[in-house]
Amino acid sequence: MRTILVPTDFSKCSLQAVKYAILFAQKTQRQILFFNSTFLLIPTRSSSTAYLQAVKSNKENKMKALIKFIDEAYYSLKIKRDDDRTKFLVKFGNSAVENIMETIDEQFIDLIIMGTHGATGFRKVLFGSNTAKIIEQAYCPVLAVPSKFKFTSINKIAYATSDMDKLKKELKAVVSIAQKLDASIDIVHIIGREKPKFKPEDFDVNKFVTILSKQLNFYNLGFYIIDGKGRSIPDEINTFATHQKTDMLVMFTQKRGFFEKLFNHSKTTELAYNLTVPLLAIK
Repeated sequence: MRTILVPTDFSKCSLQAVKYAILFAQKTQRQILFFNSTFLLIPTRSSSTAYLQAVKSNKENKMKALIKFIDEAYYSLKIKRDDDRTKFLVKFGNSAVENIMETIDEQFIDLIIMGTHGATGFRKVLFGSNTAKIIEQAYCPVLAVPSKFKFTSINKIAYATSDMDKLKKELKAVVSIAQKLDASIDIVHIIGREKPKFKPEDFDVNKFVTILSKQLNFYNLGFYIIDGKGRSIPDEINTFATHQKTDMLVMFTQKRGFFEKLFNHSKTTELAYNLTVPLLAIK
């Protein structure tokens, strides 16, 4: 059965993502693995026996806290937890991101749902957020949920792209998601600083959508063009999503070099800091 990994640190932000994941899993008939990464400073002079006992005790306490936290989330949603579809895991280690990445491989995860706190300025450049780091590193899709967003239903998906050459290939994946959720798709083409491959004023949107719909056998498509030369592209996309009452935003991540990652966040991870709607990032 397909499994969703839902990391939580017991914060209000992660609680919202937990509730979203519960309802999303119920709608898509998926199994959920609720996860917590824990760490405890243990004196270096401790014996190996004392160290192992401290680790064991810490993990046991966090497991109890994790189960209690999740059960309270189910109770607040008035949903009975299905033991066959829910699992729990606590990993010990000083890096939550590394623990999550290990779990993806060990548990054959095909989707991660995480909350996002947001970050700005100095903190964002130096530390980022765990959600943004997971988006950068994970090979499976990551669904980042804003701390104040509540799951209702997913009726409208916005797929944002700046590369028309990749549009059709990426859109096939988005269509498969939309069909499972019975949702429409708004294609949002972003024109950045580079020279556009067509003149927006001469572009026949209706003809393009008609041809694309026939090719994909999906007829609930819209097409919009955003001029990203003014405000930042993440701000433009967030504004679009708010105005169009989008339920989920989809973007595809790309491989980037070390220095580019360090000094220039991708559009996808930049959005993860300031989301207004859930963002599904796909490799």
